[in-house]
Amino acid sequence: MSSSQQAFDALVRHQIFLLRRASGINNDLVEIIDQMMDDIESRLESHITPFEERRLRALYKDLGQVIDAATSDYQEQLELELTDLAKYEADFTVNMLNRIADYSFSTPAAPLLAVITRDVQMELLVGDGEQKLTLSDMVKTLTKSMKKDVNQRVRRSIQTGLVEGKSAGQIAKSIRTDSSRKAKANSFAVVRTSTNAITDAARREVYKANNDVIDGLEWVSVLDSHTTFECARRDGIIYPMNDAPACPRHWNCRSLLVPSIDPEFSLPSARGERASVFGPVDSSTTFEGWIRRQPAAFQDKFLGETRGKLFRSNKMRLEQFVDDKGRKLTLDE
Repeated sequence: MSSSQQAFDALVRHQIFLLRRASGINNDLVEIIDQMMDDIESRLESHITPFEERRLRALYKDLGQVIDAATSDYQEQLELELTDLAKYEADFTVNMLNRIADYSFSTPAAPLLAVITRDVQMELLVGDGEQKLTLSDMVKTLTKSMKKDVNQRVRRSIQTGLVEGKSAGQIAKSIRTDSSRKAKANSFAVVRTSTNAITDAARREVYKANNDVIDGLEWVSVLDSHTTFECARRDGIIYPMNDAPACPRHWNCRSLLVPSIDPEFSLPSARGERASVFGPVDSSTTFEGWIRRQPAAFQDKFLGETRGKLFRSNKMRLEQFVDDKGRKLTLDE
């Protein structure tokens, strides 16, 4: 196994740690959301009255201030966590590369790592378009979503709850329960996506600082049915350093980029493996090669029945199911 394959193995294994780390960060941040929901429930319980537009606008404003304060704390804590993670990831990558290649890799300058969390812009596919977001933008999106959700639930629940004879406490608890569930799900998407983006950015700084040894970056996708078409068709492609696509590519993306190391600096080792939902496979296996070996039922679950038949007939490859921007093509297209 070459040094590039060893880097592949090490970073794929490390990605499991990072997904768990994202969950840990989110668990800490959920405490802020829980406290925010406590405050919202308390205010609702003391303000719910027969439906009056004027009083409702005042309540919306009050709840909006609660959400603004909470998400400000949320962003501050998330930025601290991700800044520490960026420094850790750069050190991990350098140490990993020094173990597997005949070269002394250097760590990026501290100022470069210090601004990653603030400056990194994520390019995320959403429907037919693309969102370009900084971490601050992501938190603003989360805040806007929470305000909209809470306001809609307040209006709907007050209207129906009072008619049904529910107490203010029952209405408030119902709003809190439903909004909390959605807020936590959106929080996890923010944390998982931003964690992947920040770690990718930290690694890229390492690769840039050692670009005389790094030939390019290979896209690696998770081998299971939850992987998007866009990520599946990129799996195994090695891009020039300066032309590698944004990673993560979408919300909750689990893909990563691993370095392709100049063979001149490669150290020999045993053959490697990569994980899949059905067990380990050879590290040289791409998503397309892997899914071609799966049963037709699994292929149809991932691709859809018609695409699955086209795929099995060898009339189309995975890359032909999406356009140049990563949008999944319709069957007619």
